[in-house]
Amino acid sequence: MKRSNILLLSLLTLLLPIFLYANDFETVETIIETQELSHRLIEITVNPDNSIERKFGEVTIFSNNPGDVLLRNEKRSIRLLSRQQIEDYEITLDKINKVLKTKATDLKQFYIFANFINGYNQTEIIGDYEKKDAQFWIAIIAKDNKVANIIMQEEQFHKGVGSHFQLRFILNDPILLLPQDKSGDGKWAQQVDDLTGLDITDKKIQQIRSPFLMKGDIVYSLNAVRTENGPKSWGIVEGGLGSFANSLGVYSTTHVSYNQTQDNVVRQYQIKFDKEKGQKIFAYALNQSSQVMEKSIYHTIHNACHTTALEALHANGQGLEFNPYEDFNPYRIILGLQKKGIITNELETINKIFKAAVQDFNDVEAYQMAQQNMGVLTSDIFDKLLLDIGNFILREKVTKEELAALKLIISDPAQMPQTPEALVTFSTDNKVDPQRIGYFLETIAKEKKVIQSLIQAKLGVGVDLEKVWQALLKILSGV
Repeated sequence: MKRSNILLLSLLTLLLPIFLYANDFETVETIIETQELSHRLIEITVNPDNSIERKFGEVTIFSNNPGDVLLRNEKRSIRLLSRQQIEDYEITLDKINKVLKTKATDLKQFYIFANFINGYNQTEIIGDYEKKDAQFWIAIIAKDNKVANIIMQEEQFHKGVGSHFQLRFILNDPILLLPQDKSGDGKWAQQVDDLTGLDITDKKIQQIRSPFLMKGDIVYSLNAVRTENGPKSWGIVEGGLGSFANSLGVYSTTHVSYNQTQDNVVRQYQIKFDKEKGQKIFAYALNQSSQVMEKSIYHTIHNACHTTALEALHANGQGLEFNPYEDFNPYRIILGLQKKGIITNELETINKIFKAAVQDFNDVEAYQMAQQNMGVLTSDIFDKLLLDIGNFILREKVTKEELAALKLIISDPAQMPQTPEALVTFSTDNKVDPQRIGYFLETIAKEKKVIQSLIQAKLGVGVDLEKVWQALLKILSGV
């Protein structure tokens, strides 16, 4: 064999393990087709006396682009390392004990996982989509590292209306992070930088690319994973089309906070828990992330950020005692937890802690519109409207083209076709079936009558029903 070929073969042999590690930590390459979910709220009915009844059961959600390739450059669930993978990264009990100053007798006394997210390596603007390549880490956390605090975080959106929910865990002891893209370095334990003395607002935490210790301050969050051919922008209604997969990510609080406070406001709420349940909740979050991976379909109502955060607090019956599927309306989730005594008080916003340029939304039109209609948004009325629309989209398998056409009418009611001929013209222009669009509009008209009747019963005869209805549609569609 030629010397050049021998050198090439040797180089490939050295690089092969690195490629294998990366593939092992991604594994799920495409979005799945369907998913069965149990215990979900599936129907809200109105009795003659305007009282509300709720029915729970099973629901099937669909992907509208099954098999499409996932874009995993920014968001991933974690992967618990196998014994072989631990050896490949030359992680040993002696090294961990030395760095973390623990006295463990077995590697099983630690959570050791890949895909911890802290920092970005590259960002790129593609149309209206900002493509970000995250820096992934191997995280090592002692299982007896006590949970000192659990905080529900609500990221209120600047663009459109709605919120994102996630859990912040503050641990008593530091955690250890090793670069995921570097393996086989047996001397890593001698290269660990101690950043535990830094405040979580220090950007050095995001900039480091070598092994380091950081404060145990992390965020557990479900985020929608885009696909190559699917939509790049999320919306409340778009989230019901099955266009996204889910990642149950684990992040540094520093990373998440700088990312979210660029445009949005992150409010924080104290969760009431005891020490034993705190450990159960934290363990559930990590294990759930590793088990689910990206084999889950995003759905605004039935399988989204709020369900993941609430499921973790419930921890399959080992955490807090409540029904995690009772509330899905983003305007009622915090209120629901407060009424149950799970949230005790509101804390400082992340925006204030990080001295973000954005501090509140008092001058944002979408926020003002929501505040003006909060009496309806925090009621069973909006719950019903959300659920009815979400289930209709599932049942009829509404396409993104059909949804785009309907949003045109919602954003500008003057575009509502008034004759069969106008409906055909509108449908042709928007490349949709006029019969289906006509049926959708009839269904919306029937829903409008029901919702307006409930609004009048709640707010009285003096309310401008048409104005409230149009505001609700705009809030739903983000226009």
